[in-house]
Amino acid sequence: MPTTTIKVPTALRDRITAGARERDLPVWRYLESVLEAEGKRQMVAQLTDAMRRNPPGGEYWDEFAALDAIGGGLDHG
Repeated sequence: MPTTTIKVPTALRDRITAGARERDLPVWRYLESVLEAEGKRQMVAQLTDAMRRNPPGGEYWDEFAALDAIGGGLDHG
């Protein structure tokens, strides 16, 4: 895998290194996991926003309850 160097403030470098060490990961893998988590967070925020703008109707919640009874245990508030 080709590598490169990026310039970041020393304090940020230390935080990145500490996060990687805590998880027993190489720095590149840790950064990759942080970026993946941020991507998931953004997706959930977009879905949440879409549901707030266009809330699901009763039919949705009926189906949700049926699926939940099968074994999900999710709480829809």
